[in-house]
Amino acid sequence: MIERCVEETSGITSFAARVSRYFLDFLETDFKKQQAPRRKIQLKNDAGFRTGLPLRKYPDLYMVIWKILSSDIGEISPLRIARSRFTAPISPILRNLIRNHVNSMESDAFIRVRQETIDYARRNRGKAVENPEQYIENVQIAFVESVSKSIVRPVLALLDGPFRQQSYSAVESVYEVETDLAEALAVHVVTQLPSALNDVVVSSEFRTLEKVLDELFSEEETKERAKAFFEDFATADAYQELRDLSNYVRLGGESLQLYLYVCDLRFGTSAYPICYIPASVKLDESNGEIVVEFDPHLFVNKRAIDYIIQEMGSSAVKLALSPIDNRIIYLEPHQAFIDEIHRVLVKMLSVFDLSGEFDVRAPKIQALSSANLRLTKNAYFAVFDKSDESLLNDYEALLAIVNEDQKNVVNLFHDIIKGFLIDEPVSVRGRISDNWDAMPIPDRLVAMSPIPLNEEQRKIIAALDDPDCRFITVQGPPGTGKSHTITAIAFVCILKGRNVLILSDKKEALDVVEDKLKTTLSSIRQDDDFPDPILRLGKTGNTYTRLISHSSQEKIRNHYKASKGLADKLEKDIQAIETYIRHSIAQAIDAFSKITLREIEELHLLEDHLETILPGITQGLQQANGGTSLVHLEASLSALNNADPLVEYFSRRYREGSLSKLIELVKIYSIVAKLKNLRSRKPSLSLFEPLGVHQLPILQRFIREYEDLKMPILGYLFRGSKLKALAVRITQELPCINSLDIHNHLNELKVVHDSMVLIRETLAESGLPEEYSKTVYSLLLKDSEHCEDASNFLEFLENIKRIIEANPGCHNNQLVVGGKYFQTTSELINFILSTSRYALQWHKVKQSLSSAPLFDYVGSKSKLEQLYTARMTHEIDHRFLNFVEMNRATAKTLGKVIKAKQQFPQDVFQGLKEAFPCIIAGIREFAEYVPLRKEIFDVVVIDEASQVSVAQAFPALLRAKKVVVLGDQKQFSNVKSAQASNALNQGYLNDLDKYFRANISTAADKIQRLKQFDIKNSVLEFFDLIANYTEMLRKHFRGYQELISFSSKYFYGGHLQAIKVRGKPIEEVIEFSFVKPSDKPERYKNINTPEAQFIKEMLHQMIDEGIGQTVGIITPFREQQQFLTKYIFGDSYADRFEEELRLKIMTFDTCQGEERDIIIYSMVATPTQDLLNYIFPVSMDNIEDRVEEALKVQRLNVGFSRAKEKIHFVLSKPVESYHGSIGRVLSHYKALLDDRAVPEADETDPDSPMEQKVLDWIIKTPFFQRNEEKIELTAQFPIGEYLRQLDPTYQHPAYRCDFLLQYCGEEKLINIIIEYDGFREHFTEYKKVHSGNYDTYYRPEDIERQMILESYGYKFLRINRFNLGRDPVETLSKRLYALVDSATKEENVDVVKKIIDDATSLHNGTSKVCRKCNKVKLKEAFYDPNLKNGKGGYGFICKECKYQGKRSGTYNRKRKSRRYTIRRW
Repeated sequence: MIERCVEETSGITSFAARVSRYFLDFLETDFKKQQAPRRKIQLKNDAGFRTGLPLRKYPDLYMVIWKILSSDIGEISPLRIARSRFTAPISPILRNLIRNHVNSMESDAFIRVRQETIDYARRNRGKAVENPEQYIENVQIAFVESVSKSIVRPVLALLDGPFRQQSYSAVESVYEVETDLAEALAVHVVTQLPSALNDVVVSSEFRTLEKVLDELFSEEETKERAKAFFEDFATADAYQELRDLSNYVRLGGESLQLYLYVCDLRFGTSAYPICYIPASVKLDESNGEIVVEFDPHLFVNKRAIDYIIQEMGSSAVKLALSPIDNRIIYLEPHQAFIDEIHRVLVKMLSVFDLSGEFDVRAPKIQALSSANLRLTKNAYFAVFDKSDESLLNDYEALLAIVNEDQKNVVNLFHDIIKGFLIDEPVSVRGRISDNWDAMPIPDRLVAMSPIPLNEEQRKIIAALDDPDCRFITVQGPPGTGKSHTITAIAFVCILKGRNVLILSDKKEALDVVEDKLKTTLSSIRQDDDFPDPILRLGKTGNTYTRLISHSSQEKIRNHYKASKGLADKLEKDIQAIETYIRHSIAQAIDAFSKITLREIEELHLLEDHLETILPGITQGLQQANGGTSLVHLEASLSALNNADPLVEYFSRRYREGSLSKLIELVKIYSIVAKLKNLRSRKPSLSLFEPLGVHQLPILQRFIREYEDLKMPILGYLFRGSKLKALAVRITQELPCINSLDIHNHLNELKVVHDSMVLIRETLAESGLPEEYSKTVYSLLLKDSEHCEDASNFLEFLENIKRIIEANPGCHNNQLVVGGKYFQTTSELINFILSTSRYALQWHKVKQSLSSAPLFDYVGSKSKLEQLYTARMTHEIDHRFLNFVEMNRATAKTLGKVIKAKQQFPQDVFQGLKEAFPCIIAGIREFAEYVPLRKEIFDVVVIDEASQVSVAQAFPALLRAKKVVVLGDQKQFSNVKSAQASNALNQGYLNDLDKYFRANISTAADKIQRLKQFDIKNSVLEFFDLIANYTEMLRKHFRGYQELISFSSKYFYGGHLQAIKVRGKPIEEVIEFSFVKPSDKPERYKNINTPEAQFIKEMLHQMIDEGIGQTVGIITPFREQQQFLTKYIFGDSYADRFEEELRLKIMTFDTCQGEERDIIIYSMVATPTQDLLNYIFPVSMDNIEDRVEEALKVQRLNVGFSRAKEKIHFVLSKPVESYHGSIGRVLSHYKALLDDRAVPEADETDPDSPMEQKVLDWIIKTPFFQRNEEKIELTAQFPIGEYLRQLDPTYQHPAYRCDFLLQYCGEEKLINIIIEYDGFREHFTEYKKVHSGNYDTYYRPEDIERQMILESYGYKFLRINRFNLGRDPVETLSKRLYALVDSATKEENVDVVKKIIDDATSLHNGTSKVCRKCNKVKLKEAFYDPNLKNGKGGYGFICKECKYQGKRSGTYNRKRKSRRYTIRRW
C-alpha cells in the first residue's frame, strides 16, 4: 500500500511537471505554426492597422524617451504628448520638390487673381452703397477664393502624391492645408483691402485697389511666402500616431497592450526588439494631451535571442547557450532602465559576432552589423498581445521545484491533480436545492448581504459555505449579473472573515467589480472619495500607495472609531430590522393566502342577488362598523344550525307585516323557550283556554274568595252553595275547558296564577306588551316546536336589524312582507340571511386584506443592506488598521514592492492578505505579486472564465482553497487557444496521454478527464467534470425581454428572465433604417459609405437633441469598423461623441463585455455585395453540435446582446434579402416589431368596463393631475410575462388587470405596477376561473414573486374593492404619493447616519473618542480645567466617565499606551 502511494505521488509529480512544461510552451509560443518568435518589429498588421511607431521619425521624442530610460525609476514622470509637440519635418527631397513646384507657378495665375478681384469689385459696386461693410467683406472673400483656385490648388495637386508617401493621419492629404496656405498668401492684401475699397465706395475710384494688388500680391513675393509656409510644415505628428495606436489597443479589447521597444536585432528578413517595457496610454480630457506611463519592469525578448542563437548554431556559424537568465528584470526605484538594457546587450554581444562601438546610454542612433545580424539602437512604440510573462515565471518556478525534488512540490500539486484526475467530485447541488426549497419564504427574502441577491446568487453563496464544495462553476449569459455575483461573494467573504482574490483577463470586468465594491461602501462613508481598503494590483496608479498614506489612514481610523462606539447598537438594529422584515412577510403571506377565491366568488354572487332584490343594500353593508355588531351577528348566525325549518315555520305563522313585527313574533317564541320549565305545568294550564295577563286579577280574586270561604274550617262545611256559585262564576268569567271544581283544583289554579305572573314578568323584561301573554300561554299549551331555536333566531334577527337600520341605503318600510319587495315571509327571511352572510363575508375579506402590513419591503431591505455594509466596513477597516499599526515599516516597504511590480515576500504576504481581505488583479499580472504557495487564498474568483485558458488559470488554482469560475461557454473563448496549431497541441496531448496511461491510470473515465488538460479548453470548460456545484444565472438585467429574446431563444433554451420592464412602445426599442447603396463601387472591400454617412447624421442628431444615452456601433467587418472610426472621430463632433455618448465602435469580435443604451448595427451588405455568411453561420440548425463554426455562432450571441434600451439596424437592402443565420436574426427582430404586444398608454380593453373605470380613477387622482407631464401610463400591461420569467409555471389570473405607471422623477425613473383585482367582472365569466386559480386569492409563492420583482426596482400598488375605501380616487392618490416618496427618499439608517456624522466630526477635529466608554463626543466633553498644571486642556477621557470613575473610586489617571482593541464580529 505504501509503495503504491509513493508510486502514485511520484507519478502525479512527474505528470504535473509535464503539464507545466506543456502550459509554459503554449503561453510562450501560442503554438503558432511559424518557428520564429512572434514578437518582432512590425509597423502594420496583416489587416492594414498601424501597430508600430518608429521614434526615429521624431528626433525630439527620441531624445525625451532616452532621457526617461536614463532616469531612476522612482523619478520618472508620465510622458505627456500634446498636439504638434513632436512632429516629423519634411525630407530634403520633398523640400526641393516643393521649391521647384512653387517656382514653376505661372505668371498668368497671379494676373488672373488680380483681374478677377477687380472685376468682382466692379460688378458689385452697386451693393456698396446699401451695405458698405458687407461689400468689403465679400470682396475679401472673393480674393481669397481666387487665390485658392488659381494658385493654391494647382500646387497642391502636384504635391499630393509625394506628401501621401511621407505623411500620416491629420495631414494624410495635403489638401487639408489648403485654407491655411491660401490665407498665408492672401493675408497682406486682405488687411489692406478695406482702406483701398473705401475709395471705391465713396468715389467709384479703383486705382487704389489696383495699386494694393500690384504691390502686395506680386509674383515674386507671393512665391517666397509659399516656400516659407512649407519650411515649417510637418508631414506627421506623434500625437496623431499615438492616438491611433491607442485606438487600436482599445479596438483589440483586452488582448492588446502598448509597449516601448528598445534596440532591435535584425536576422534574416525580420527585426526583433531586444528589450520592451509595458506602457499604458490614455487621453487627458482636461487638456487633450496623450499621457503615457511606463511599468517599472524591463522585459527581455529571450525567446527571440534564443531563436537566433539556435538558428545560427544550426548554420554552423556559432553555437552558444542562452546568455539571458531572466526574461523579466524588476527595477528598484534607484535603478534606471538604460543600465539594465546595457547589461543585457553586453551579455548578448558576448555571444553574437558583433563588434564596434555601441553605447546604448548615448541618445543617438547607432548600429552594429555582421554577415547575418544588424543591431540598431532604435526605439518604437508598438502594440502587441498582452504578455503572460508573470505566468511563465510561475511555470518556470514550478519546473524548478520539480527538478530540485523539493518536498513542497508534492504538497503543491498532489491534491489538485489528484482531485482533477483521480477522485470523484462530490456534488452538493441537490443538497443546496433541497435546503433552499425547505427554507421559509421570509428567510429566502432576507439575506445577510450588503447588496441585493437573487435565488441563484444565494445558492452560490450557500455552496461556498458547504465544506464538501471546492469548485463552483457559474454560467453567466449576457447581462445576468456576473459582476454583481462576484461583488456578493467578496462581501460575504469579508463579513465571514475570509479572503478572496478576484481575477480576470479583462480590465473592464475588474473595473466593474471594483466600482461595485466601492459604490456599496461609499453609501456609508462620509465622502465619495473615501479610501476603501480594497487592494487593486497591476492597475496603473494602484490603490496601495494611496491607502497607506497618512491622510487615508486617518480617514479610515476615524470611521473605524465612529463605528466601534456604535457596534452594539449596529448589531441590535440588524437583528431588529431582520425580525421586522421576516415578521411582515409572514403576516402578508398569512393575510393573503387564507382567503380563497371560492369565498370571493360567493361574495359576488351574494352581492348580485341582494342588489337585484334591493338596490343599494350592499354598499351600506360594506361600510358597516366591523366591531361588536358583526361579532354578535357571526355568533348568532353560527348558532343557527339550520335555518330552513325556521324559515318554513314562521312563513306559515307570519303572513304579512314588517320586519319589526316578525322579530316580535320570534321574540314571543324565544320567551316560550325561556319559560320551558312551565311546560311541566301543562296539566294545570290545560284547565283553561289560553289566558292573558289581563285575566290574572280575575284568577287572583277567585282564589282569594275560595280561600276566604274555607276559613274557618267549620264554616266551610256549611258554605256549599257558595262554593258552587263560585265555580259557576269562574266558568263564566274565565275560559275554562270544562266545568271547574275549585275545591279539587285549587292547587292547579295557583300554578296557573304563578305561571301567568312569570309570563307577565318575562314579557316585561323582553319589552313586549302584555297582550302577547295569551299567545305565550297558547304556545305553552300546545306548540313548543322551534321554540328552542327561536332564541338564536331572535338574536340573529336583532343583530342584522341593527346593521340594516344603520344602512343609509335601506329603510324598514322596505322590509315588509306583502309589500313591494317581499311577497312572502320566506322571501324576507332568506333575504335577511343572505344579507348577514354578505356582511360577514365582506368584512372578513376586508379584515384579512387589512391585516397585511403595508410595509416597504425594498426600503426595509435597503436599510438592512446598509447596516450590513456598515458591519463590513468595520471589518475591513479593522483588518487594515491592525496591519498598518503592527507593521508600519513593512507597510511602507510593500508600497515600493507593488510600485516595482515585484512579488511579495512570503513571510509578509500573510499579513497583507489579512489587511486586504479582497484583492483584485489581472490574471496575467497577479503572479507578479502573489507568492506561489498552496491554498493561500480562501476563495479565488475568475471572471470571464470562458476567455481564460486553463494554462493561464492553473497557477491561480494552485493558490486557492475554493475556486469560483464565472463565464459563458456560449460567448467567445480564448483567442490564443482557438488559434493555436492543432498539430503542435496534439503532439503535447499525446505525450501526456502516453505518460498518464503508463504511470497513473488506464481507466476510461480518467482518460476522459485527462482530455480537460487541453490548452484549447477554457478554465470554464476545464471545470465541467470536477465542479461540485454549477449554477446558471438566468435573470437578465441589461435589456428588455425583446432585446435579449434572440439569444435567449437560440442559445439558452428560452430560460433567460428579462427583469427590466418595458414601459414604452416597441418602436422605441427596435428600429430598422434602410439606406440606398452607393451607385459607385466602394474603394475598399467590406466598406459601406452610405451607412457610415447615415450613422454619423444620427449621431449628430442625438447630440443636438441631448438624448443623454450611451451609444455603441457594431459591424461585422474590421474594415468597416476602421472606416467608421476614422470617419466619425474625424468629425468636428468627435469629442462630444466620446464625452456625451460614450461612443465606441466595435466589431462582433470585440464587443464582448461591452454594453450601451443604444446599439447601432451597420451590416454593410448590399444587394450586389454580401459576405455576411463568411462572418456568421449559414444556418441556425444544430448550432450546439457544429464545433467547427463555434466562433461564427458565438458572434451572434455576443453581438446581439449588448443593448440596454434600443437596437437600431442600418441596412442597405430589405430584411427578406438577407439569408442564412443573419437573415434569421433580422427576421426575428422584425417580427417582434410588427407584432406589438403592448397597447399604447391610452388604450384599454373595450370589453372590460372595470379597466376603463380604474383608468378613469387614476387619471382623476390629484397625484396624476399635478404630475401629468412626468407620467407615462400603460394599460393592459403584461406583468404576467415578467412574473412568468421568475417562475415558468406561473399563470397570471384572469381576474386581474394591470397598468404600468412610470413617474419620471428628478433623479430616476420610478416604475409602479398598479394591479387591480377585478373579481366582479371576471368571476361572472366562468371560463376564466379554473381549478388552477380557484384555491387561494394569493399563494405564498405569489407574494415571494412580487417582492422579488419589487427588489428589482418595481413598486407594486395592489388595489381591489376591499381597500379602495369610499373614495377610490383619493385612496389611489395617497398611495401613489406614498410609493413615489418611498422610492425617492433614500435616507440612511439612524445608526449609519450617526457613524457618518461621528467620522466626519472626528476628521474635522470637532469631536474625540473617549478611551473609556469608546463613544464619540464633542471636544468640549473632554475639557478638564485641572490639566496642564491648572491651565486647562482636553483629556483622553470624557468628563462623564471621569466623574463616574471618581465616584466609584476606580478611576486611574495613568495614561495607557495607545492600542487598538478591535471588536470582531
